[in-house]
Amino acid sequence: MTRTLAALSEYHIDFSLWQPHSPDSPSSQQFVAAIRRAASGLGFFYLHNSPLSDPTRRAKMFDLVHRFFALPIETRKQIDMAKSRHFRGFCQFGDETTLYKQDMRDQVDYGPYSESAFFTDPELLTKFPYLNLLGPNQFLDDEVLEGHAAIVTDWFNQSTETCRQLTTALEAALGVEKGRLLKFLDGEGGGVVDVCGQGALPYARMKTIRYPVGDIVDGIEREKGSEQGVGAHKDSGWMTLLSPSEVAGLEVQDFDGNWLPVEYIEGAIVFNFGQQVEYVTRGLFQAATHRVVSRVDAQETRFSVAWFALPALNVKMEPLEEAEIDGEVRNIWTSARQGQDIVCDVPKGDMFPKKEEEHGMVAWRTFLRSHKQVAEAWYPDAISK
Repeated sequence: MTRTLAALSEYHIDFSLWQPHSPDSPSSQQFVAAIRRAASGLGFFYLHNSPLSDPTRRAKMFDLVHRFFALPIETRKQIDMAKSRHFRGFCQFGDETTLYKQDMRDQVDYGPYSESAFFTDPELLTKFPYLNLLGPNQFLDDEVLEGHAAIVTDWFNQSTETCRQLTTALEAALGVEKGRLLKFLDGEGGGVVDVCGQGALPYARMKTIRYPVGDIVDGIEREKGSEQGVGAHKDSGWMTLLSPSEVAGLEVQDFDGNWLPVEYIEGAIVFNFGQQVEYVTRGLFQAATHRVVSRVDAQETRFSVAWFALPALNVKMEPLEEAEIDGEVRNIWTSARQGQDIVCDVPKGDMFPKKEEEHGMVAWRTFLRSHKQVAEAWYPDAISK
């Protein structure tokens, strides 16, 4: 019998236990203890009863996703990502890559709201290329896709607040002072690079994703023999909140190298840490390796909505001091591993920051690597280096 994530009780966490105004209450402490256990293990778990579990909000979001991908390809390409130097918009089937191999999916990418590009000075953009990531989203008009901007913006904002609450609980789980981790998201403290006096540059991303069935999708032939919906990877950012559809395909790799199916559970959000959390916690909280298998003979199309928290673009990531971290966290980690090495399909720290560089440079490299069409259209000099 195949072992699944859903069958492991320690990877189910009830968000309703968390009381943000009473973090020391018995209920909140129960939530923190559950976070500590799950984070010291796979760092990949089901989050129940969060604001993103609201049936009405979820129904609106997935109705929008289905309506978008039902539109003719010509209509979807009105917001083609190649039109956006900010890496926002529709990415056609097979356009994105993971570890330089095509992903058999299509999607729409969004970022923080902005009326226009934040920065236009060529000299500044050359010095800080990640500033190109800040700019407007692409939406279809309501006459074409009713509620496109409003529904996405609501999901994005609710995800942002949920992430902040989870980060505060994570601080408690590690035993560090309140605000110690939030400063990475808010860009506060001494490790922030000043960009023309603009202060912090918070950032996040969101994708609405389709893993379609069939040999040919929108006139594009599926790569022969490929089952890579999205290849094995660790998310590069801070944390991820994923709302999947009922169709199977998502898998997480345990520390022995085995792949566990992540089954759909009604109302649950799938949570995982990104590599920046792994970096600042000195590996005590791991970014989980995961993938989506998309088989050509699948009977149904898989959809999902993924939201990715990232540190502020102009913040420098620095690991926590070992003395800051509660000894119980290290004891749990040591006990769980029993001296064994982690078996992983992804190179350790492939998206860790380089010494003294801002997180924005990590994000910038990620987008250039994953979206060749945008890079070739807007940043040919960057990909030729």
